[in-house]
Amino acid sequence: MVCIVSLTDFVHKIAAESQNIDDFAEGFAQLDVDTKAKIFRDVLPSQNVEASTEVGRLFQSESISQKSVRQ
Repeated sequence: MVCIVSLTDFVHKIAAESQNIDDFAEGFAQLDVDTKAKIFRDVLPSQNVEASTEVGRLFQSESISQKSVRQ
């Protein structure tokens, strides 16, 4: 029997089951480049736009943005 898990479910599983940043980084490394890019775009705030999510505001308060991560 073949079990096919959606990419979204796989990403949620990585986040839910990670016990620390090393676990998360290990799971994140398994993702393809496009999925990693989408996560960064969705989670990290733009430098010029006010963050609208709790995690986005946390990153913004620490001066972490899409641009700062690329540098």
